[in-house]
Amino acid sequence: MIHFIGVKQSWSNQRLIPTTICSVLTLIHFHSVLWVAPSTYPLLNYVSCIFDSVLLLVILVAFSLNILTQLLLEGSVTHPFVGHAASLMPKWDEDFSSVLLRLGIASLEATSVAGLGNEVSAISLTERSEILKYRVQYGEIEMSRAGVSSITHATEGHEGRHTRMEGFSNEIRHVRVGPSSQNDPMVDTTWFTECKRFGYAVVRFGLGCGR
Repeated sequence: MIHFIGVKQSWSNQRLIPTTICSVLTLIHFHSVLWVAPSTYPLLNYVSCIFDSVLLLVILVAFSLNILTQLLLEGSVTHPFVGHAASLMPKWDEDFSSVLLRLGIASLEATSVAGLGNEVSAISLTERSEILKYRVQYGEIEMSRAGVSSITHATEGHEGRHTRMEGFSNEIRHVRVGPSSQNDPMVDTTWFTECKRFGYAVVRFGLGCGR
């Protein structure tokens, strides 16, 4: 089928559907053989099939989380793609592998900001303390490169008195992320510990692949 569309120039520019059919059938055959009789599958085709399978998994996870987030926050799906839809839409003259690689890279870039890097600036709200009989000052936590620097407990004010809240009432709603203080050590032992654990995991992975 791939060679047949090369007979005519206009047909050769429509490679998306034939290459998609061949690639999907190849992946279905690869996984069916891999889970039934892995020793009978050609070794040279392992790398490409595993690479395509990982990209498909990343794309499906990123798109599913994107759609689920929009449904929970907005109630409808307004932009199903993780980036610019015009640049991510598959084109008829592209191969399936090219489309898969572009969507996979876009999915990885969309999920690259995580943890403290996904920081949202504070939103100032107007406090109407004069009409509130009880005023709760929620707790605050301050974090730096070394970890948690300080924690402020929540308090409840009533008629000029402040009572410290305990248990589940001690709610922390404010997180401040600041630069590391000057008292932080020059050498971070946690970083070396994690690097050692990562190196040990890489060695175990290499031994497992060798076996």
